[in-house]
This record gives sequence, C-alpha cells and structure tokens, in this order.
Amino acid sequence: MKEPWTTGEEYHARCAADHEAGSAGCTCGVYAFYTPKLAQAGGYWAAGDRLVAGVIGAAGDIDLASSGMRAGRATVEAIFTAGAADALLPLTRQEIADGYGAEVIDEDDYEEFCERCGLIVFSPDDF
Repeated sequence: MKEPWTTGEEYHARCAADHEAGSAGCTCGVYAFYTPKLAQAGGYWAAGDRLVAGVIGAAGDIDLASSGMRAGRATVEAIFTAGAADALLPLTRQEIADGYGAEVIDEDDYEEFCERCGLIVFSPDDF
C-alpha cells in the first residue's frame, strides 16, 4: 500500500460498491506480495521516496494470485530495514513499528519472522 493507516489498528479497505473489499470481482483492498523478493521483482520495493515496506497480516475476504494477494483487512506485523534512510522519513522505522506494536526486521529474516509469529507464507510454487 502506498498510504498509511491508523496507528495500531487493523486497516479496513473501503469499497464504493455494496460488498466487503477484497471479495471476488472487486478490485478494492490491500494488495501484498507473498515475499520481499516478489515485491522487488514487481517493482514495488521501497527503494526511496520516503517509503517503507514490511509484513502484513491479511484478514477478511482474501483473493490469492500467483505472486501476491488482495485482502479486505490487514495489520502491520513488521517493518523492513530496507528502503529510504531513516533520516529521510518523518519517523524512524522503530517509531513506526512501535506505533503498530510491530518489529523492525531485515528482509532476509522474513520467513523466520513469519514462522515465529505463526503467519502463513505463500509462494508461487503453491499455485
């Protein structure tokens, strides 16, 4: 996502149609790649411009695709160390993570983090 959501709360995607965001046939929702490498390959990695990337916990209606998913709701679980320098951000990564009750992790620790936290990790091989 390229927009913030309320600190410490689950984000609920909004849809103008009369159904829950993330449901089949809807394009509204929280989009996420399955892994940091897929995000990098897709051109959505936080390489600069005051962007940060991280891990979300997806919930609600979820539409799975070959390299990522779209969900109706999400929580911030971790913030990655990669991306714009903390000095370029309005808040440091640790301050952002603290606001969501999340951790700051290196992208190389993604799978270990997800396993430790009980998060399901999908890959294109699963489809």
